Amino acid sequence: MMLDGSPALRSVSAAPAQPATGARDAIGGLILSRVSDDEVEAARLRRELADAKVEQLQARLAEITSIRSLPDLPLSMPPRQVPVGYRMFVLPWSTWTVFTLVMIAAAPIALWIFWPVVGLVVTVVVLLAVVVLAIRKYAKLISLLRWGLPASATTAEPLDIGTYFSGTTYNNVRLPIAHGWKVTRSFYSGPGVKTRVRYQLNDATGAITLRGREYIDGVILVDSRRPKVAACVTSIPFDLSERTPSGDWTGRIRTGTVVGAIAMLVFVVGWAAGMLLLCGLRAESLDQLPFLG
Repeated sequence: MMLDGSPALRSVSAAPAQPATGARDAIGGLILSRVSDDEVEAARLRRELADAKVEQLQARLAEITSIRSLPDLPLSMPPRQVPVGYRMFVLPWSTWTVFTLVMIAAAPIALWIFWPVVGLVVTVVVLLAVVVLAIRKYAKLISLLRWGLPASATTAEPLDIGTYFSGTTYNNVRLPIAHGWKVTRSFYSGPGVKTRVRYQLNDATGAITLRGREYIDGVILVDSRRPKVAACVTSIPFDLSERTPSGDWTGRIRTGTVVGAIAMLVFVVGWAAGMLLLCGLRAESLDQLPFLG
């Protein structure tokens, strides 16, 4: 019995090895198939990413080429006439001013609640500061439009480039960038760049500091009477590439510039009125306005 049954037992015990080997082969094939599918998918994604990058770069190149291919219109000699439309823009849109006013109203909110008289004083001081700075900027703008001449940019030195850990970065912020006289304003996400641009006009030299996007080759407009007064066309809210055949400014204003100026005026007036009203009512309720008693 033992001798007759031992081969049978051996054959029975050896039989399950075949299904185990087949299962391992099936699992191995499945893994290899999965790896192969992942590699194909990764290759496809890399190819699509490369194609998208090429299309983006081609579109950017076409934009730059079309901008630079535009002929430079002549600019009349100063003093030149400044259109009435340009003279009306005393308070153009300023993102930094809006941000500052919001922070002044929101950050020290506890101070305005317990000492509202301080809020009244700060509101008046800040409003006066905004008006004074706007008038100074307006006077500089009108002076450049009337007496300005394009200077030659000699050097452009990046002083600071924002990173995730330090500096300034932007996320979907509308920032200008210039190629010659032409300025494009589009939404930008990326590092903020602080650049010192040195320029020369005849025998006079000077330097200005630009903040925002990188400087490429935007025109630096310099006051011919005071060469130290200068600005890049990116800081001027008008399209100075449009000029009349005689070389004067056309006075055309973009719709976005008009809307921005109106929004800025409404915001500043609303901010001042809201701060004065809220702090005034709070001060009256706390009897902190002795001149009302």
